[in-house]
Amino acid sequence: VASLFPERAGTADARWRELTLQHLLDMTSGLAWDEPLRDAVPRTMLEMARSRQWVDFVLAQPFAQAPGAGFNYN
Repeated sequence: VASLFPERAGTADARWRELTLQHLLDMTSGLAWDEPLRDAVPRTMLEMARSRQWVDFVLAQPFAQAPGAGFNYN
């Protein structure tokens, strides 16, 4: 994923260089994302929807774990 955003590759968390498109498709990115699979408020998704720049919003999210370490719906 870092190769898709080379202007950010040098300043981002090193885990961005490990993150693949497959991780994103499998929802195993490791990004901290609060979108519960129950009747709770999908906080992060709502924040992203309010953001003017969705890509910038996602790239600004911190990691909760290493890419591929676990599933988190997002």
